Amino acid sequence: MRTIFGAICEAFAIKSDNVNALVTKGAIQETRGHLDEAIITYRRAVAVSPDSAAASQDLGLALQKKGQTAEAVDVFRAGLKAHPSDPDLLAAYGNALLALDRPAEAEAAFKQSLATRSKNAAVLYNLGDALRRQKKLIEASEALQKAHALDPNDADIALSLGSVLVEQGHTSEAYPLLRSALKSGKYDAQSFYTMGAALDREDHPQEAFNFVTNALQAKPDFPQAIALRISLLVKLNQSSEAAGLLPAALKAHPESAELQNSAGLVALAKQQPKQAEAYFRQALTLSPNYTDALVHHAIALYLEQRPALAVPEFQQALQTEPNNLQAQANLPAALFALHRYSEASAAFARAAQLSPDDPSLQTNLGSALQKAGREEEAKKAFAQAQKLNDAQKKAAASGSN
Repeated sequence: MRTIFGAICEAFAIKSDNVNALVTKGAIQETRGHLDEAIITYRRAVAVSPDSAAASQDLGLALQKKGQTAEAVDVFRAGLKAHPSDPDLLAAYGNALLALDRPAEAEAAFKQSLATRSKNAAVLYNLGDALRRQKKLIEASEALQKAHALDPNDADIALSLGSVLVEQGHTSEAYPLLRSALKSGKYDAQSFYTMGAALDREDHPQEAFNFVTNALQAKPDFPQAIALRISLLVKLNQSSEAAGLLPAALKAHPESAELQNSAGLVALAKQQPKQAEAYFRQALTLSPNYTDALVHHAIALYLEQRPALAVPEFQQALQTEPNNLQAQANLPAALFALHRYSEASAAFARAAQLSPDDPSLQTNLGSALQKAGREEEAKKAFAQAQKLNDAQKKAAASGSN
């Protein structure tokens, strides 16, 4: 049903080359579901007034809705020549770049938009997404924290922030956000995947696997979830099944850093560190800031008896994630292999603080202290290891009764 206002706007647009009337007519056509007609009208508006930010933005958004995102990027870019600081045009440009999986360029556009209008939750959310895709997790977390503060009830923001916190290893902070997203009815592939990733970080592989299964039921072609499923199968001692999933997954998503990382984990499970190292190296080529892949690459180097190359990679990972348990546990072993016993002792002590119930860390700490000539401290570490072993045996015995 035509409104009087709509009829007047359409008539005015037909009879004149007034850009505002053309933009209004295009909006009416779009609202009615006539997207092709709206695109023609927006093109006319841009032709009439190439410097109109509104015309460029509406044409670009309509093209993106039509699936012509590459052309939309060109339209936004042309509009920005006349209006380089327009926050809405910059945000739309960033969104289109993100849709084309060009997160570094999208990041720059979002930051320019925020320079003019800093308190925009939607742009901060999209900036966080662009940063997360580049594994710039600290910056992503900061952007999403700001977005969440501006709009604490937005389930998408809560879910994205929770996802980044999980990737950083801050699962205790992530859980309330993930629960709030689920309570709001956010039962989609991303929410199931993120909850699975959180449980994986907390070393609950079976529960994590259940959530990832739900994620893949909702979205079968989800490379991050496929990668996590493969990694979890390795943890659940089902490496053969994990290996069987890899060929099709890698063929479908050769540019997925997560899948390359999972392929490396399968190779490690098959005791093929050289092949694993190549997969992890490829993951890092695709995503240089991928901390998990960096740690796994260092482990593969260590297993290839190249501890001198492994040590700096473990240290680099710990600069980004100081509480990364795998890096904390394996760095001292690499230092020990290099006969750097004092450094190994300090590193084993830090790892033992993070995992105080692990007797093997106390045993290794004792060995490193012994090699460093610190016999009394070594005796204390060995005694603590024995105490932890006895406690585990007692707990196992009581549990079997």
